[in-house]
Amino acid sequence: MEVEEVNDELVVRTDKRTFKIWNPNVDNILKGGNNMDCNKKIADYLKDHGISQKFICDKTGLEPEKVSNIMNGKRKITGDELIAICNALGITLDYFKG
Repeated sequence: MEVEEVNDELVVRTDKRTFKIWNPNVDNILKGGNNMDCNKKIADYLKDHGISQKFICDKTGLEPEKVSNIMNGKRKITGDELIAICNALGITLDYFKG
């Protein structure tokens, strides 16, 4: 599965289908507030639940350096990264709302 942000829509591609989804949650979480707050909430969630960054890398396919930089507030998280992390953790985007 591949997820891409295009304007106000998320485009989700699977082997057989492509879906376009308008997702105000991603927009509200990432653009409506301080993006780095979201990074901190994710890092806190991982710490509180004993989940390693390696687990996130393994489940999402994100590079370890990228995950580390997100968790340490050195770079902003993108919508597709946030969705991938939420899917890996089995939680909804709403968990990280302001």
